[in-house]
Amino acid sequence: MVSQDQIAAVLKLRADFPFFARTCLKIVTTDARLVPFELNTAQRVLNAHAEDMLRRKGYVRIITLKGRKLGISTWTQARAYHKTSLWPNQRAFVLSHHGATSDSIFDISETFHKHNPVAPVTGASNAKELSFARMNSAYEVTTAGSKEVGRGGTRQFFHGSEVAFWENATGHFKASVNSVALVPGTWVILESTANGVGDEFYRRWQNAVAGVGEFEACFLAWFLEPTSRIPVGPEFKLSDVAPAEGLSPVDGELTESEYAEAFGLDLEQMHWRRNKILDDGLDSFKVEYPATAEEAFQSANKGSFIPAKAVMLARRRRVESLGPLILGVDPAGPDGDRFTVAHRRGACCHKIEYRQIGYVEAVEWMADLIDQHKPAAMFVDAGGLGAPLIAFLRAKNPRYDAIVHSVNFGAKSQAKMANSKRAGPVNRRAEMWLRTKNWLENVDTPPQIPDDDALQADLTGVKAKPNTSNDLLLQSKADLKSKGIRSPDFADALALTFATLQFYENISDEDKPVPLTEPMVAEYNPFNGGGGRGSQSWMS
Repeated sequence: MVSQDQIAAVLKLRADFPFFARTCLKIVTTDARLVPFELNTAQRVLNAHAEDMLRRKGYVRIITLKGRKLGISTWTQARAYHKTSLWPNQRAFVLSHHGATSDSIFDISETFHKHNPVAPVTGASNAKELSFARMNSAYEVTTAGSKEVGRGGTRQFFHGSEVAFWENATGHFKASVNSVALVPGTWVILESTANGVGDEFYRRWQNAVAGVGEFEACFLAWFLEPTSRIPVGPEFKLSDVAPAEGLSPVDGELTESEYAEAFGLDLEQMHWRRNKILDDGLDSFKVEYPATAEEAFQSANKGSFIPAKAVMLARRRRVESLGPLILGVDPAGPDGDRFTVAHRRGACCHKIEYRQIGYVEAVEWMADLIDQHKPAAMFVDAGGLGAPLIAFLRAKNPRYDAIVHSVNFGAKSQAKMANSKRAGPVNRRAEMWLRTKNWLENVDTPPQIPDDDALQADLTGVKAKPNTSNDLLLQSKADLKSKGIRSPDFADALALTFATLQFYENISDEDKPVPLTEPMVAEYNPFNGGGGRGSQSWMS
C-alpha cells in the first residue's frame, strides 16, 4: 500500500522540476564526473519560460535559438524524462538531425534512469527507447532522415533537436511535430543553432518572434554560460579597432569595446570570445555563439543593406525624445503580415507596435493614434489596404486630412523627381530605407530604436539589388517571401517616418499640425549621407 509520505514525495517531485533534477538525476560533466543535475543559467531561463507558458496557456510550445554548449538538450531530455517517469500514459518523442546526436541524447536519458532513486520499472525496449510498462509511458529517440517519421502516433511531449539541420524539415513538421495535439499538458520544444535564413526553422522562428502562431521564441545567448570565460592579467586590453587583437578591422562589426559595452560583458568573457574568434573565425563564432538572434542568422547571409552594427548600437542607446511625433504605418490584413506603426521623434524611435486586425478596426486604431498622440504627420503605405484606409480615415474627420499622407512605395523617388540623371534610389521605398540607414549611422546625433529582436531582423534582412545604372534598388517584399523571409513590416514602418525631409514645427496649443512645406529634395544627395537644409529637419 502506498503511504501518505510516498504520495507527498511524488507530488513534490512532480510540482518542482528543479528539485526533481538535483534530487533524482545525474549528469556526466566534461571532466567525466557524475554529479547531480543542477540547472545552469541558460537552462533556468528556458525552464522559467516553459513553466510560465504552462501557467498562462496550459501547454508549452517554445522554439529556441541558442549558442552551443548551453545544455539545452540535457534540460529538454530531463523534462521529457520527468514527464514520462512520473505521469501515466505519456509518450515522449525526440527527433535529432543525425545519428550521432541521437545516440548522445539517448545516453543522457539512460544516465538519468540508471541513477534515479525513484526510477519506474522498464519493460521491453528498443535500441533508443525507454518503456515504463506499469506507467504505460515511453520515451523514444530517433533521427530525422529524408523520410517522414513519427506519423500516426499520439504524443504528449516532442523535442526537436537542431531543427535547422533536419533533412526534409517540412515533412517532419507535418508528421512528427503535429503528432502532439494542442491540448493542456502537452509540450513541444524546438531548439537549434542557426543555419541561415529561408529554411523551415528560420520561418517558424520569425513567426514566433512576431507573435504569429502558438509558438513562443526564446533566444539564449552564449554568455549565459558561466564557464565561457578565461582569466585575464593586467596586460589584457580590449581592442578598439577590430573584433579581436591580431585580426584585421572588419567593416560593420562591433569593436571589442563596443561589444562588451553593448552586452554588459566582463574582461574574462571577452578573453574567451577573443580566443574563440582567433580559433574559428568571426563568422563561425557568430553562428555557434551568437549574442543576438539576428547575428546568428545574418552571419550565413551577409550583405544586408543596413549594417547590423548600426542597428545593434541603436538598440542599446538611450537618447532624449525631442521634436514633433512622426508616425509610419505599414498596413496589413488580419490574415497577412503585421499591421505596424512606428513612433519617432527626432533621433528617437521610441515605439513600434503591431496588431493583426481587420479593416474597420484598423481605421479606428489609426484614428485613436492621431487623437491620443497628436502626431505632426502620419505616413501610410498606400499599397494594398493602405489606399482605402487613408480615404476612410480622411473622411472620418476633416482634421485628419492635414496629418495623414499617402506614400506609394513603388513610385519614383523624390531624388529622381528632382534630378532623374543622378544616381540614387529608384523608388520611394529604397529612398526611405536609405534615409533610415543614414539616420542609424549618424555619428553627430546617434539615434535610438526599440531594443527588439524582430525590428533588428527586419532592418538587417534586406539587401540591395545590383543593377547596371548604379541606382539603389532593394529586395521587394515579394523577393523576400519567395526566399522564405518574412516581410520586414517593422523596418518598413520605421522607414515611412522618413517619407520626406520636411521640417515640422512643434504642435500648437490647439493640437493642429503646421501645414507642410514643400519637400526639400533638390538639395538632397542620397549617397553622401543627406545634405541640404533637409538634413537639419526633424525628419532627418
